[in-house]
Amino acid sequence: VNAVNTETTNGNTFISVFAFATITSSTVNGNVQLTVGSASSSGSIALSTINGNVNYYADPSSNLTLSANTVNGAVSVSVLAYDATISNTRQLVGTVNGGGTSVVLATVNGNIKIGSSLPVI
Repeated sequence: VNAVNTETTNGNTFISVFAFATITSSTVNGNVQLTVGSASSSGSIALSTINGNVNYYADPSSNLTLSANTVNGAVSVSVLAYDATISNTRQLVGTVNGGGTSVVLATVNGNIKIGSSLPVI
């Protein structure tokens, strides 16, 4: 897949890909979820919503540059090891495995979850 672009006003978006070039997904009233199964993916990712949650799941060996921001919610990371330049309840800016693919996650009224796309054994 070279590019995935989705937009919705009232609904959820669930995307699952193995490799990609660019993924952009936005909604107004709904959740956005992306699961990426390949560490070798390059390109950029931008997921956003106004009233809903943003969930991003990546291969733990991926090289990522993360920027996550919520106004009325919380940002949480599980299973992925990361280095943060900014990390608080509502914002995370940092890298996974030294940085790489740009990942921008944003919501106004919702939570942001960042985690592993691989099963935890």
